[in-house]
Amino acid sequence: MNRFFLINCLCLFCGFLQAQSIGYSVESEKTYPNNTRICYFEISEKISHEQQDFLQRKVENHLKLNQLSFFSNRERLVMFNAAMDFTVDSVVNFIENTLAQYSVQSIADEVHMSPSNVIATPCDNIIHIAGCGTANAKTATFSGSGSWSNAGCGPLTTGQEKIYSFTPNTTGSYSLVVTSANGYVDYFWSTSCSASGWTCISALASGGSYTIGNLTAGTTYYFLLDAEGTTSRTHSFYINCLNGNGSGCSGVLTQPSGCTDAEPFCTSDQYCFAASTALSAYGRIGCLVTTPGPAWYWMQIDQPGNLQIYIEQKDANGRGVDVDFIAWGPFNSLADACAQKQNISCSSNHNHTFPYPYGNIVDCCFCSLTYENLHINNAQTGQVYLLLLTNYDHIPANISFSKTGGTATTNCGIITPPADNNGPLCVGDSLQLTAQTSNIGGAIYSWTGPNGFTSNLQNPTINNVTTANAGIYTLIVSTTTETGTIETTEVVINVPSDTTFIDDQICTNVLPYVQNGFNVSTAGVHYLNLTNVNGCDSIITLNLTVNQIYNDTVLWTICAGDSYYYTCGNCPNFANLPAGNYFFTDTLQTMNNCDSVVTLNLTVNPLFTKTIDKSICATKSYDFYGTIITNAGTYTDTVAGIGCDTIVTLNLSVIECTYVQIDPPGEICADDDLILLSYSISDGNLTCYSVTFNSTAIQAGFVNIPCQNPASSTHIEVLIPPFPSPQYVRPDNYSMTIEFELLDGTIESRTFDFTVLYPSWIMEQEWNDVVALQNNRYNGGYRFSFYEWYLDDRQLTGENNSFIYIKNGGTLEMGHEYRALLTREGENSKIFTCPLIPQWHTDVTLYPTIVGAATRFSIVSKNAVKVTFYTVTGIKLSEYQLIDGKENSIYAPYATGVYIIVFENKNGMTEAGKIVVK
Repeated sequence: MNRFFLINCLCLFCGFLQAQSIGYSVESEKTYPNNTRICYFEISEKISHEQQDFLQRKVENHLKLNQLSFFSNRERLVMFNAAMDFTVDSVVNFIENTLAQYSVQSIADEVHMSPSNVIATPCDNIIHIAGCGTANAKTATFSGSGSWSNAGCGPLTTGQEKIYSFTPNTTGSYSLVVTSANGYVDYFWSTSCSASGWTCISALASGGSYTIGNLTAGTTYYFLLDAEGTTSRTHSFYINCLNGNGSGCSGVLTQPSGCTDAEPFCTSDQYCFAASTALSAYGRIGCLVTTPGPAWYWMQIDQPGNLQIYIEQKDANGRGVDVDFIAWGPFNSLADACAQKQNISCSSNHNHTFPYPYGNIVDCCFCSLTYENLHINNAQTGQVYLLLLTNYDHIPANISFSKTGGTATTNCGIITPPADNNGPLCVGDSLQLTAQTSNIGGAIYSWTGPNGFTSNLQNPTINNVTTANAGIYTLIVSTTTETGTIETTEVVINVPSDTTFIDDQICTNVLPYVQNGFNVSTAGVHYLNLTNVNGCDSIITLNLTVNQIYNDTVLWTICAGDSYYYTCGNCPNFANLPAGNYFFTDTLQTMNNCDSVVTLNLTVNPLFTKTIDKSICATKSYDFYGTIITNAGTYTDTVAGIGCDTIVTLNLSVIECTYVQIDPPGEICADDDLILLSYSISDGNLTCYSVTFNSTAIQAGFVNIPCQNPASSTHIEVLIPPFPSPQYVRPDNYSMTIEFELLDGTIESRTFDFTVLYPSWIMEQEWNDVVALQNNRYNGGYRFSFYEWYLDDRQLTGENNSFIYIKNGGTLEMGHEYRALLTREGENSKIFTCPLIPQWHTDVTLYPTIVGAATRFSIVSKNAVKVTFYTVTGIKLSEYQLIDGKENSIYAPYATGVYIIVFENKNGMTEAGKIVVK
């Protein structure tokens, strides 16, 4: 024992373990200070390094041990446990099953386990928030007691905690938007995660927007959500990012000065504008006592439902500025809204309860807040709503607003994207008109402009512009139901101070034209602008004529012995030519001095004969160039139109045809119930069928099927023997013969070879990195002499053991097929197993792991059938039977402290966990 330096270890068991039966007894034991006991085992025979590595991974995964070592010469299996403790029986049962199923012949182990009082904290389960906005919203669910008791946002918290992390991309002011809430939850933030040092944001039981403050780009911030009670509650929230210095405004909107000039907006965007201090107030409107800096906007509903819009105003330093609003609706159009909006005195209401809607005022708030929440309930498709925003303090600031809640959306087709062009231009340049990228689905673009210009393209082009193309171009974007606002862009075209004209012509074979500063490939008028820093200096105008050259090919076909007459200056005599292809080229010159080439391609076809050998079924016919033939014999015909006349000879035979098609059985799993043989009858009616097996199949338990009427017109069912040896039919290569008797007395026979594969359950997935074959005690009595492993039909080189173990922390490829090609002892045949598809391995869900004394808590089990409570010293307290796959409610121990909970599955294997009773 001197070679092992072990501190505070608890001896759980000592003894020799054998493959078939295990007993244990203390071989050596010594008591150390603080009642520490140490004992060990000897390994009775040396095991291979591969088996050592395999057992190490298996024990580490199932018993949650952080170190397992083998020592050479005097073999020892030493296990150090820094996570949790186990009972003697649980360890013994586990190692016994391991040895028995994976062919380790004999081993004795030394096991040392030390208890741990490590308790998880909320900082061990931090949830990352990837970015800003609703796309990165989170939902937190709370239930039960927490680990910390924080104060600072209200009363001392007792409920569960949730920790979130967020790293901003830019430095600026950020806010927290809570979209739904039930029950009070305290919100904190900090630059580190610990039990203390948190800064309160607010104690919340309802939705709203709450300022976090300026955050630094690249720094990770932590947000603590701490429930104020132990009852169940749920909160949804996201972080709202603001740009630049915190104002959140990029100047994307202008401020409309009147209702009829209201700007449209859609809920897929965030809007921002500089609040005016120049526009005059209207006086009192609805609940708004004053209306300084009024700004008008409108929207049309697309998808129906409720809608919440968040409105916020900040100055250039990111400080909040009082903002107010009023909203009317529903209306049929903007003109209808401006004409019918009501100006009736109503109450200001930040919480959007009674009295809204009030007349056609759907919401109104004259509140001393820097943010507001506009609510529209039960909005329907096509309805129009009008919004007026005001700057109460009448100071320079920025107002931003966007959708933050509800299922309703608005029609983005009412918004026209800004129009632009690539000017100023010179005469002869190309004008590019552009409609900036829009989120309008199914948009119809309508451009109009000078010189009668129209276009339905999003980004049209005008080449070789002149001064007639200068002026204002108008863009209207519409959908099938709505027309957007009008956008314009002015095009400036400058005239050069000097113009040079060039007329030139070339032949097509010398394009492109590269002269006088031009590089062009088409005929017509081209411009070359010579510019200085002041714009267009001079222009060269090229009028280019491109003369064609002619490459004409004459294709002609004649038969051998015929003549062809082609008139040219040096043409040969095309008469009595043998079969073949002949070419002749004649070069001519046009009046534009462009050479033209005429090529004769003459094909001389031979006179020939053709023989067709064809077989048809007795009930069929053959179409011989329009003649329908049903009898066997030799037939001739002269066929024209495929060149020269051809004499075609047909040798036709009539044969008996096959009328039955059947799919071969192929490979079959040994644990299947039956074999389905799909068949089809192409002609005639099936009277009966019979199935006869070869002697090997008969010995394996397959039973011949005498001629019987078909129960199905599409398939035959062949029963697989019901486990004759002793758990499933013997995997092997077999043969069957199927005879079909048709109504006319025709008998057709098919013989098929088929293979019965080993069932997939003789393989077992152990954790996420091991799949292995069970030995003859568990696989039906078979012993194997050679193993080959395949992954998705690809052989795994070097895998020739009874198991596959993924080393160095790797895992099996989940969702892919693993198969083994097995050679039985004393036999030469190789038979595959049916595939096993590993799945990620989790067995038991225990919730919660910190419970109150004598209280109920839940266990959800995939495989466990029994659960037992132990003290950390191994004393059994209580035992419960579990319903597999169901949520089981059991009682926690009566006394506070740390307890071991051991789960046992149907095969007697165990898994342990730890709970804390408070």
